Amino acid sequence: GSAESEYWALVYSLFILYLFSSLFMNACGRTRRFAAAYFAGVTTLYGVAYLGYVWLPARGPFAIDALFAAPLPDGPSMKVLQDSFKLTDCFSGAFPSLHVGAVTYMLGTDWIFCRDRFWAYLPLASSIAVSTLTLRMHYFIDLVAGAALAILCVLLCTSLAPSSSSSAS
Repeated sequence: GSAESEYWALVYSLFILYLFSSLFMNACGRTRRFAAAYFAGVTTLYGVAYLGYVWLPARGPFAIDALFAAPLPDGPSMKVLQDSFKLTDCFSGAFPSLHVGAVTYMLGTDWIFCRDRFWAYLPLASSIAVSTLTLRMHYFIDLVAGAALAILCVLLCTSLAPSSSSSAS
């Protein structure tokens, strides 16, 4: 119902806070070489995903009302989310899912370099991934592709990061 879609809209909206807090923590809390490796992975993730949006223009299921028997209930949070998509034409990119790619990348690097942060953010990151399906932003294959791309970028990051960062938390 409306309460459920409101909940998932709020969770989906937390993605930006999670993204920027992770970027900030990894820029400030590590050595310059680690931060460079981390940002090389993030930049690669976003660059390749945006190329996917250009080469494989796809719309998520959210934009195709005919796929569903009824629209999602729209409380205040859901309405703000839908209006922001209409303003920014966010319906134009769906493959791969950058929401899932980014949270997978952040969790993957935290798993390797900061296990405590991994466990702290796992519930939020998992909820963000679930919200992309629940709110009809992506198809399941978009999530799989985003996660796979993120794993490749984690491997890039860890190959560039200094080995002494592994023990830091």
